[in-house]
Amino acid sequence: MTPGAPHKDLARMEGKWTATITMYMEGAQTTEGTYEGEMVLGGRYLLGRYKNTYMGQPYEGLSLDGYDNGKQQYFSMWLDSLGTGYYLAHGTASADGKVVNHQGTMTMGPMEIPSRSETVYVDKDTVKFTMWQSMGGQESKAMEAVWCARRGAGGRGGGLGRAGGGGGGGEEGSGCAAGGAAGRAGGGRRGAVIRRGRREGGRRACSRCRRRCRPGRRRRRGGDGGGGGGGFQAESASRRRVH
Repeated sequence: MTPGAPHKDLARMEGKWTATITMYMEGAQTTEGTYEGEMVLGGRYLLGRYKNTYMGQPYEGLSLDGYDNGKQQYFSMWLDSLGTGYYLAHGTASADGKVVNHQGTMTMGPMEIPSRSETVYVDKDTVKFTMWQSMGGQESKAMEAVWCARRGAGGRGGGLGRAGGGGGGGEEGSGCAAGGAAGRAGGGRRGAVIRRGRREGGRRACSRCRRRCRPGRRRRRGGDGGGGGGGFQAESASRRRVH
């Protein structure tokens, strides 16, 4: 079977991302990591590589996400450097594809812990993941993660910076709201300069006397300058006559 629309949705996680992870199993503990996603095998599966630190030690994980056309359901597998087992979950997506819910069972020694997760595509640069686990018949939040796209200095995260005359924020320009704040601040500064220029009505300081010259007076005294260079020469001559 060939890839379809669900596989295009999976491709939203391609590229480099920063990940902010909060674990709740032993009190809230937040760490920062990186994630890199790549569609493999002809766009059928999303392979993710995750790096972080756990209890002061390097930590790595691999994820494999896909959509089974035959069963019409999503699946997600997780492997990491803390053990030799795996976690497998299956799920479905909302009608608009912005929310994907998975359910699975996590094995920890002799225990099998039912779990469920929710992945929300907040926007093209922000993804939120939440997982809950059930123990003793009671469900509680186990972890929460926010992925923020890293687009590079000339990429999407830097777009806000280019429009605003400043960087997009973050190491490589982050598309998330926090990363784009610097770019938006830069945009405010650039916009203020433009507005100030408009308020002055195009008046500028003459290089000769540092006073404000009125373009209208220059045009009236300059007369018809012809085309191109002639107009420039006439305007220059008018500036000399104004003062």
